[in-house]
Amino acid sequence: MATGRPPKHPVLRRLEGNPGKRVIPEMPVLPQAADAAPPDLIATAYDYWCRIWPSLVSAGMVTEVDREQFAACCRYYAEYRDPGSSWRRMNEAFDKWYKIARDFGLTPVDRVRLSKRPLKESPGSKWKAAL
Repeated sequence: MATGRPPKHPVLRRLEGNPGKRVIPEMPVLPQAADAAPPDLIATAYDYWCRIWPSLVSAGMVTEVDREQFAACCRYYAEYRDPGSSWRRMNEAFDKWYKIARDFGLTPVDRVRLSKRPLKESPGSKWKAAL
C-alpha cells in the first residue's frame, strides 16, 4: 500500500508551473464532459452543479467519467446544507464533500496555490537552440 500524498491532477500541476520539473503524465483522451446534470440530484445539489460544473469543464478539469464523482460531491454539499440535518450528519457530509472537492481543486487552499504561480513555459536548456 502506497503512503504519502495522493498525486495531483496533471492539469493542476501544469497550472502551478511544475516547480519540480518532473515529467507530467499526459492525460488519456476521454469523452468530452456533458453539461447536463444527473436527473436524480435534488434542488440544492442541482444548483451547486449548475454553479460549479461549467467552470470545471471550461478549465479542462473534468471529463465525462468525472460526472458521477462530482455528482456525489453535489449530493454531499446538499446534505451539508440541509437545515433539517443533525450536527453530526452535517459534519460527516462536510468531511465527505471536502475530500471530493479537493480532488477537483474547489477548496480555498487549492485556489490560493493556483493563483500564486503564473502559468509559464519552462525555459529549457540554453543549448537547445544551438542543436
